[in-house]
Amino acid sequence: MISRNGPCPCGSGKQYKRCCDSSLGEGAQHNNTFNKYNTIDTLQTIAGLTLLDENHGKNLRLENLSKEVAGYYNNNSKKINIRELQRFSDINYAADPMEDPTTNLFTEVIAYHGGNYLILPGIYESPAFMLNSLLSAIFNWKDAKLSEQFKTNSHHLVQAVLSISDRMLEKAGLRRYLVGKKENQRIIFPDQSAMNKFKHAVFFSEEEISELILKKNFDAKVLEIFTANLSNSTFKSKSAVESPFINNPLLKNYDGYLVVSPATLCHALIQAIKDLAEEMRCTDELHEAYHFVVCNTMQLSLKRLDFDELKIDGINNIKVDFVETFITKFDDDKIGIIQYIPMSQPGKSRSLDELSKQRQDLITQISAIKEYSDYQFMDIALVSILDNDLMTHVINSPLSRTLMINCHDLDILVKSKESSAIGLWQFAGARDTQIPKLLRVIWLTFLDQFTVFKNHEDSFYLSDEGFDLSQWQYGQSQVLVEEAKQRTDEHCMAIRINGKLAKTLVIRRDKYWPVYVSMQDLLEHELQFGLEGLKTSVWIKPITEENSSSDADHIYWELTETIAYWLWQLTDDVKAKLNLIDPHCVYFTFELDDVSKFENIDDTFKRDPDIFSKIKVSTNNDTIHLIIPNQLMAFFYGSDNEGDRILVRQILNGLNELLAKRNFEVFTQDQINDIVENRAPLGMKKKLILLHSRSNLLLDKSNLSEPRYIQPYDSSNTSNSIGQLLGANCPPVGEVIGTDKKKSW
Repeated sequence: MISRNGPCPCGSGKQYKRCCDSSLGEGAQHNNTFNKYNTIDTLQTIAGLTLLDENHGKNLRLENLSKEVAGYYNNNSKKINIRELQRFSDINYAADPMEDPTTNLFTEVIAYHGGNYLILPGIYESPAFMLNSLLSAIFNWKDAKLSEQFKTNSHHLVQAVLSISDRMLEKAGLRRYLVGKKENQRIIFPDQSAMNKFKHAVFFSEEEISELILKKNFDAKVLEIFTANLSNSTFKSKSAVESPFINNPLLKNYDGYLVVSPATLCHALIQAIKDLAEEMRCTDELHEAYHFVVCNTMQLSLKRLDFDELKIDGINNIKVDFVETFITKFDDDKIGIIQYIPMSQPGKSRSLDELSKQRQDLITQISAIKEYSDYQFMDIALVSILDNDLMTHVINSPLSRTLMINCHDLDILVKSKESSAIGLWQFAGARDTQIPKLLRVIWLTFLDQFTVFKNHEDSFYLSDEGFDLSQWQYGQSQVLVEEAKQRTDEHCMAIRINGKLAKTLVIRRDKYWPVYVSMQDLLEHELQFGLEGLKTSVWIKPITEENSSSDADHIYWELTETIAYWLWQLTDDVKAKLNLIDPHCVYFTFELDDVSKFENIDDTFKRDPDIFSKIKVSTNNDTIHLIIPNQLMAFFYGSDNEGDRILVRQILNGLNELLAKRNFEVFTQDQINDIVENRAPLGMKKKLILLHSRSNLLLDKSNLSEPRYIQPYDSSNTSNSIGQLLGANCPPVGEVIGTDKKKSW
């Protein structure tokens, strides 16, 4: 039997389910049920069902049902009763053995000009990752070799589809990063009231479309590119060829547009951009830009996993035809050879076997160098695709531990904070030693395998009986994906760039409070924190000196985080005032009065009674600026929080100064005193703590390397070996009942 998730036997490189699979929904029968009812209304009902979170993961059946209905096109006035449609669905589309368990979220976010746009990922595993990267490549990468005409045409495509998707999900009452609720295998039908809301959400009147065009400024003609033709003979085909709605998810009616396939809008947009590139003869340039952006993202991800760049004389990072190879070091004695492999460019097939040989040759060269002769090696192939399926297999080598990872999977792994370079090393070792060789060829994604590994305490010993095949199933990584995306909450925040209001893509730094960092800042090594929850977007930014030392950088980081923390604590007190100043964006900036004195702090820690006069506060437009004196650091030393209280008070004083300039009501001195006492009462509630090694020599980490802690894998390895070491003395499989038996063992 051919696995639906396995490679298609035709040799296309695609998954069987998206190539030559000719199955229909289980028991689906073409009959005249839909001849009696208005086709557009029935399609609108099915499209509305897609917006119900309980139908997440049932898109294959919903698409097949829509295709079947479209095959009986008519203009009858009679509309189908949803309970009759439900009975038909329960009989003919109760289940589909070829439908995958879901591993993505129900809703995701695309960041584009003007802010956040909600989408439904549907049956596709990583549309948001690919589309966000593609849009960044087209519009943000300054070295992209794409014509202005291509960018303009692409903008119209993107703006049209994303505006429709976002407005549709807004009307349905959905928000970003929702998790689907697939509690029942059957397609779920809501009550009539909810059904009406969802049907309304997927329909756009001519007036609504005109308003979107006016507001978002896109050409109405681009809608034709995404509009299906019901006279298409494919709708009447009895074989389950891909539905035309996949690439043409809109229907034009006499009074407006119907989003007939809400979950494929993102896929259709990516395909339309690729088609446009082909038409304008810039396909190679588009893929080059896309892979540049994804490769840079992967480099940042590798750093966050503690893969450090390793420079070896005579051996450099290699880039040939967009395949980039990086040499990295992790742990004390391990080298990672990591290869970024773009696999989406038409006409540019790459042999994974040949690329594997390249990595192994590089390992041979490095291990021949005396300094690295005792090192261990891991080679990783990072495979990058653009809305195309690619089935790959791991090519093991006696010289190294080998991993093959989809770039989207690595992105999720980094966001989940569930692993590191040494964790991947241990995962690869466990896979090679604990999974039966014959079972390693079962087509399971890297994330699914990794989830099984983590769920069993960093081990593939899944039961007392050995390897448990029932747990080796597709879809294991759903919770990992959900938690990673909800933890990072990637979306756009308002920001000012060169004085102009804009939107920037951000990710959440910490799951405990709403502080964010800009992805662009991370790439450019800029320090700036964004804070949400105060109505307006608030940014905290240090004004740093060029070529500052690592000690100064550390102080800048700690003070930025401290100001952000206390602004969060003051949310209820200041959000209305901040919104008066600017409903979009307010800045808190600071600088150090004498950086050298922060790098070499006076260790007498004598507190200056005149500290308030030394903290200079100024304001301008939407910005409150603090000049922080080195004397303030003495107030952060010790068990009390006087340093934090001083900072809170000066933040409020700065806000008052800006309010006064705008002729708004300011805080009274009594109100400021009350806020400080309520939010930062004198005691141990503090964010910035200054320590000195003279009070405890264990605090001095000078000349010490980072410790390597015992990993869960190491503990599991020991546990897994106990039974084998006991040999004949090992208790039989099963529960040992009774005190006497326990003592005897």
